[in-house]
Amino acid sequence: MNFHDEMSYIEFEEDDIFHSWYEVEGVRTITELSRQIRTLLKYRAAIIQYRFRSHYSNPITTPNIKFLEAKNKFESLALRFIKLLRNVKEFTGNLRGGYQHLLDHARNNKTENLLLKKLEDVSNHLFIQIHSFSEQKISEHPSFFKIIILLAQEVCETRKYMKKQFSDFYEELGKNYHNLEKELSILIPSGNQEKYNERKRKIGEMIKS
Repeated sequence: MNFHDEMSYIEFEEDDIFHSWYEVEGVRTITELSRQIRTLLKYRAAIIQYRFRSHYSNPITTPNIKFLEAKNKFESLALRFIKLLRNVKEFTGNLRGGYQHLLDHARNNKTENLLLKKLEDVSNHLFIQIHSFSEQKISEHPSFFKIIILLAQEVCETRKYMKKQFSDFYEELGKNYHNLEKELSILIPSGNQEKYNERKRKIGEMIKS
């Protein structure tokens, strides 16, 4: 095999590797975006179920152990996520500028690179859990339902900046979750609404502080 043949072989091998990688990443991305849409539609369906629930049925006050464990895991992960957002905000005083600073400097700064990786990892796991709850009877837990929708908006905001090529998708997804939150605010019982407002206020304060 002469030099030109070897170079052609190497170029072919590199192209083959690139296309294989692109195919894997493309499938993974399509799967992720498809799951996001399915999750949103399932939560929209859950709101319809809640709207037309029987007036004689009450929300479950003692969830099963498996649901309670998943709920505690989600809230623990959400707390980690909020703490990471506070770290991002420290760069510029606001989240939008903090995200941009992080993306601009993560490549050359180990601490900021680690923060970026943690933020991506936690947001990925949050989205997985948000999807998991969408497949359960979440309408039977209205107060927690609203907390999930609230966190989903924050995760969408994070992904909007971290996934530049899909920023429009995540921005629109966040708007849809915001609309779901407004709809739930109208439907949710007054007692649960007060509880939710208090939790929402605390989450907001944790992010802003």
